[in-house]
Amino acid sequence: MTQIELFDCPLELEPGPDDVIEQEFRQWLETSHGQRIYTEFVWRSITRRWGKVPGRKPRKVRAKAVIELIRDDPNVPVGPGRFKIDNRYTSRLARVAMEDRRLHDGFETRDLKRKTTSGLTG
Repeated sequence: MTQIELFDCPLELEPGPDDVIEQEFRQWLETSHGQRIYTEFVWRSITRRWGKVPGRKPRKVRAKAVIELIRDDPNVPVGPGRFKIDNRYTSRLARVAMEDRRLHDGFETRDLKRKTTSGLTG
């Protein structure tokens, strides 16, 4: 039982379409920079998951570790802002990458934090 349930005081968060971070992520993902980072993320995640040893059992991948590898690569350009990738997009990239059959259960996921238009997070 959560604390909210304990006091019978439901926290009202706006639904998904009003999720500011999700909207920003989806817009960024459609850009050429977003597509480049996504491609790098999937490729590096598959490499880390399956490794170079034939017949090796696949392992879970840490999305944050993959993002840091991308950040450290001088061949990956900086995006339209000051950064190669926004930290808030890491877990969302992992969720989108899991749509690839080679990564379908490659990451452990938790509930997403949301920032709504009213500023609440959850």
